[in-house]
Amino acid sequence: MRKILIIEDNKDLAGAIEGLLKLKGFETFLARDGVSGIEQARKHKPDLVLLDIMLPKLNGFEVCRMLKTDSALRHIPVLVMSTLSASDDIDRAMECGAKDFINKPYDLEEVIKKILALLK
Repeated sequence: MRKILIIEDNKDLAGAIEGLLKLKGFETFLARDGVSGIEQARKHKPDLVLLDIMLPKLNGFEVCRMLKTDSALRHIPVLVMSTLSASDDIDRAMECGAKDFINKPYDLEEVIKKILALLK
């Protein structure tokens, strides 16, 4: 079973994504801030990280950088999901090591398509 870590501080949004991913057969882990997101990644070694940018404690850019500089975690693809949609925010996410970016609000089926593409 593929494991996905969701790092998202919006409880409703995280719950909706988690519910859909479980229906699609994924094992999910949830973190509500950047610090616990890094801890969860180290503990569970997910196959993919879904990452919000606007997070408490550590923002998503910092989390992504930390994941990509950790030799045990750097191979994990990161899909950034954010309301920040300016091209420089997207560029910054990619420079931090994200593999893809999706704007909020988003269609959950679109998220699934991007996840499946990143897990191939």
